[in-house]
Formats: sequence, structure tokens, C-alpha cells
Amino acid sequence: MLKLFSGIASRAVPFFFILILISAGSKAADSSLAPLESGLFKLISRLSQSVVTIEASKSRVEPSPLGLVNPGIVKVIASGVVFDSLGHIIIAASSVSGCDKLYVVYGGFKIRARLIGIDYRTGLALIKPARPIGRAVEALENYRCAGQLVIAVGNCYGLHASPSLGFCAGARDDGSLQFSAAITSGSIGGGLFDLSGKLIGAIIGGIGSGARTEAGLAIPASEIPAIVEHLIKYGDRRAGFLGVTIGEIEISPPLEIGPANLMISGQISGFSRLIEQSAVITEVVKFSPAASAGLRQGDLIISVNGEQILSALEFVYRIKHAKSGSILRLEIIRQNELIYADVVVGSRNSSLNQRFGSPSGSLAKRKNSQKLIYQELETLKKAVRRLEQQLHSINPQDID
Repeated sequence: MLKLFSGIASRAVPFFFILILISAGSKAADSSLAPLESGLFKLISRLSQSVVTIEASKSRVEPSPLGLVNPGIVKVIASGVVFDSLGHIIIAASSVSGCDKLYVVYGGFKIRARLIGIDYRTGLALIKPARPIGRAVEALENYRCAGQLVIAVGNCYGLHASPSLGFCAGARDDGSLQFSAAITSGSIGGGLFDLSGKLIGAIIGGIGSGARTEAGLAIPASEIPAIVEHLIKYGDRRAGFLGVTIGEIEISPPLEIGPANLMISGQISGFSRLIEQSAVITEVVKFSPAASAGLRQGDLIISVNGEQILSALEFVYRIKHAKSGSILRLEIIRQNELIYADVVVGSRNSSLNQRFGSPSGSLAKRKNSQKLIYQELETLKKAVRRLEQQLHSINPQDID
């Protein structure tokens, strides 16, 4: 019996030793997550002091079923980031463009704010509340954040400074940063931070359809100081405008363009340029700079001032940052023919809700507004005619 128990004991010692090691390892693993959780809590608490809630209201005119026009108010809930100790707050311009009243909500207080200016190139705006609030952010100078873990902080369905974790995918062709942290409409204008608490970028929107956002977009923090300085000194900064809607296209088989501007489809013969993708014009706005230059729907834009264009985002970025009145030489493929067009850049200070798109949406809104005004005038005319008929039918002797 003694030998039997001795044998069992000799075999059981390593087994219990392994259990102890596993148990100890489990406790060590559990305890190692506590400092991480505590660190994130402290970080998010600190970041929440730099993120505020924005409430903006806009007047809106809506038609009623009877053809009358009913005035209404649209309220927008968004986020903002405290930029400096003077109280300046950076927000997404789409949240405050055309607003009548603007408030900053922070620490249980609702403070009236004014709009300093809008940067139509990047979609950012600058506001200033009646008194400084919050804690100014510390911005990163280097925004090359591909693969970096990030925290998006902004208003989420009424909850102030709600955080979400994700990864930064890097910079896009238009200079904006793309990241995977979840955002909502209220998060627009919030901040994108690294794990040290430094600002990586200001959130301006997302990519996706409907309520589903597949990726977020942010303006790099390294660009924000120059934007703020311009808005404080000069007010709005307008963007270059051509008046086209742009899409991307892949050319298969690719085109080769030689020194003599000869094009050969699907052949690799040592010519100087190989065109595999470019930007294509899908719509041209009437009376726009593009229309005046003779640009057409279906034109493939392969270069601007001699620099090759590889995507729609890259083309839009070049146009937005071009000065009004400057001349751009576009190299275009039209019906298998290589042509050049000189376009005078216009100025744009609208259409902030879309990252890039057609200005025809704003034209449609203006036409719709005119239609509503005409309907209202016709309704008033009919009412006046009815009153006139009633007055003519009244006998003066019947009046006391």
C-alpha cells in the first residue's frame, strides 16, 4: 500500500505542479489586464476634457400636403475638439454650415459660440465659445499612422466623449486619414488620438452607405495649426472649383502613350507612359469653369500640369488646393484621342457634406427652393383673388 500511494504521489506531484503553474499563469494574465484597463480609463478621462458636444440649429422650409410652406428648425448634434487655451474649437464644417445658432455643451453647461471661419478645402471649421472651456489637445506632428492603434472620441447618441478603438489605415490620396474605429453622426468633429493621448486627426466623416459606416476619415493633426491660423487671420478659406463629378476607372488592357503622344491599347512596347487607371468625368455642371473649357462627360483625366493622376481623390485634392483664377492644363483621353484643355479654376464655398461630389446637389436645392417660393406666391395670389371677390360681393349698405 505504501508503494502504491508512493507511486501515485510521485506521478501526482508533477500534475498538481502543472495545475499550480496554470492557475498562477491565469491569475497573472488576469492581473496584467487590470493596469491596461486602468490606463485606458485614465487616458479616456483625460481625453474627454478636450472633446465637447456641439449643438447647431438651422432654419428649414418644408412644403405641407396642401402646398403651403411650413418653417421648421433642424438641430444638429456633433462634436468638437478644444484646440488652444484661448477657447478655439475645431469642428466639422458640415455640422455648422448655414447654422443660425451655435452652442457648446461641456460639463453640464450650454455656452453660446460663434463661427470664426470655414476651411472649404479640408471640411474643417473653427468656432469660439463665449468663454474658454476644456483642455487644449496636444497634437502629433507626424501623421503617418498606418497600423497604429487609435481611439476615436466624440458624442455618440447623446453620450459625451464616447470612445471606440480601432486601427489607422494610413493616408489617402486626398491627404485625409482612414481609420477603423466606429463612429456615429454625433462623432463627426471629434478627435482621433493615439495611446499616448496625442491628437492624430480631427474626424470629418466616414465611408459607407446609410447608417453603416465602414471606415472613418480625419484631417491630419499636422495640418490643423496652419488651418486655424488662416481662419483666425483671414476668415473662410475657399477651395478651387471646376464643376465636375469625378469617378475612378481602371483601364484594361492598359494604354501606352509614347513621346509623340501615340496611344497603343494592350501592347507593351517601351513607350514612356503606361496608363492603367485614371479619373473619369461623370458629370459637368452647366456654366462652370469645366463647361467653359469644353470638358465633357466620359473624359479620362490622366494628368494635371504634367503630373499623372491615378485616382479621383488625388484629382479632387489638386483642384481644391488650386488658387482661384489659376490655370490648370489637363491632359485628357477622349474617344481614343489625346487632347489638352486649359481650365481657369473657380472658387467654391459650398457642398461640405460630401467628401467629393457633384455641385449639382446644391443647384437642385436652389431650384427646389425657388419652386417652393413660386408655389407660395401662387397660393397667396389665389387667396388675394378670393378676398377681392368677397369684397365685391358685399353691399355697402350692409356695412354698419
